[in-house]
Amino acid sequence: SILIPVYSEESVIVRRINNIFESTYPKNKLEVIVIDSGSPDKTLSEIHSNFQNKVTLITEEERKGKAHAINLGLEKCSGEIIIITDATALYDRDTVLELVNSFKDSSVGAVSALYRVPNSEDSHVSASEHKFWLHKDEVRILESSIHSTSWLSGEACAFRNKIIMKVNEDTLADDSNISLQIISKGYRSIVNQKAYFAERSPTQFYDYVRVKSRRTLGGLIETLRFKSFFF
Repeated sequence: SILIPVYSEESVIVRRINNIFESTYPKNKLEVIVIDSGSPDKTLSEIHSNFQNKVTLITEEERKGKAHAINLGLEKCSGEIIIITDATALYDRDTVLELVNSFKDSSVGAVSALYRVPNSEDSHVSASEHKFWLHKDEVRILESSIHSTSWLSGEACAFRNKIIMKVNEDTLADDSNISLQIISKGYRSIVNQKAYFAERSPTQFYDYVRVKSRRTLGGLIETLRFKSFFF
């Protein structure tokens, strides 16, 4: 089951869903669920026009946050494996298959993919993001080889159904919240080195700082929430 929380994504939602259906993973085993949080643009009409009877659509009248949207989607999932992604991300053709293959290891409860920055040459900001993620993915790979990483990418966040019943709705880092929940229940949280996703980086300094500030604060909140893991 693939969950896509969306808000005002009319320009990318068709491309995103098509990208999922172009995966090498068997289409008859895919369940795509889109949760729209009251988008004021044409996101809903784009989905209705292009994917009638191909996706499950959940609609909220007002926006209540990504975590709330994820929880609505979790209630509808029927797949053994759940993958959360963003409307702005794109997967390599084998990414879904590779993510699912990781669960052949019974100790694995959650899996993520490596990040590629497709616009790394657009500005110094996007170049910095590219370098940052090269190093961050190296750390996540090392963590995975030892035991677990505490940070799954929200663009490619896969986990076993029924282990996570809900995401804490006060979180600013749903991917980290899921990873730490998984670890707290005795499973490993890892990165698959054969799975990739791409998402454009901010190119303006202000946008970059805003995104990084939110991610940093979200990580700190989850660190404190799971402070029992210290030492």
